[in-house]
Amino acid sequence: MSGPAVGILLKEPLSNNETDELYQFIKNCSSSHEIDLDNALSFWISDATPLGLSYKGFGLPFVIGIEEEFLVDFDMDSIHQAIRFIPKQEIDIVAMCNGSDDHYILAKLAIILAEKYDGIINMDYELPKSLTNRITGSIWKVPYLTIGDEIAFVHFVDVTFLKNWLKEPNFRI
Repeated sequence: MSGPAVGILLKEPLSNNETDELYQFIKNCSSSHEIDLDNALSFWISDATPLGLSYKGFGLPFVIGIEEEFLVDFDMDSIHQAIRFIPKQEIDIVAMCNGSDDHYILAKLAIILAEKYDGIINMDYELPKSLTNRITGSIWKVPYLTIGDEIAFVHFVDVTFLKNWLKEPNFRI
């Protein structure tokens, strides 16, 4: 069972050089890594100090991949209205476990990559109002169609919002 996941919505697709740079950054942060059949990179972080975190221990597993087809259940006009662009690509990051360190590492990776590639963070679920009302930064609530043809919502956030949320006690994505 995996833990939390986020996506970094990009205005333009990464170039081949940027993709290589992204994977090299992840490899440099990880204790081991391997490319999956679908070109996703599985990696383990045993020392999160390069990310500005104190975690040192056994390797925590993550997966990162670049998606060309994403947000298929979303109305692109709603996304454009919210974030003022139509995403061309998404960098998906998944924590494969659900401990507190997994949440912190996932958030730090999302912040670093969203800053580097000027992206918006897809939280992949609707955040509670108690959180969205007290954390500063930009946040957008976007509708999508579920498998059962019902309308549900997901939140997209900017880097400022995620940085401020990360300061909260007991932070968990």
